Amino acid sequence: METLQINQDIEFDCCTIISNLLDNSIDELKRNHNNRQNITLKIKDVNNNIIISVVNDIKQHKNLVTEKMNPGEHGIGLTIVDTIVKKYNGEIVIEQDLQFKVSLFLRKPYEIDNEKT
Repeated sequence: METLQINQDIEFDCCTIISNLLDNSIDELKRNHNNRQNITLKIKDVNNNIIISVVNDIKQHKNLVTEKMNPGEHGIGLTIVDTIVKKYNGEIVIEQDLQFKVSLFLRKPYEIDNEKT
């Protein structure tokens, strides 16, 4: 298994993305009353881009509006994810059929070594 080399800002933002996407997936699986209860998380570093993919089973197509109690306090997870993706000039794709899939990539910022002259 490889270790991704990233700076602290993007590390925090990646944690925020993963946390929001997994939270949404877990909530959906709690509502999903059939036997399919799968979540897949993939994280890759490809050509100086971080690629994150989260896939979970769904019982029906989602309209991307929160189904949680107190909707005024919820439903901003994908908005937060989208804001972070834009911060790194990345892209996000959401697909659904029998599964709900969020795939995104972030362009890693280049580290500047100020000690070199």
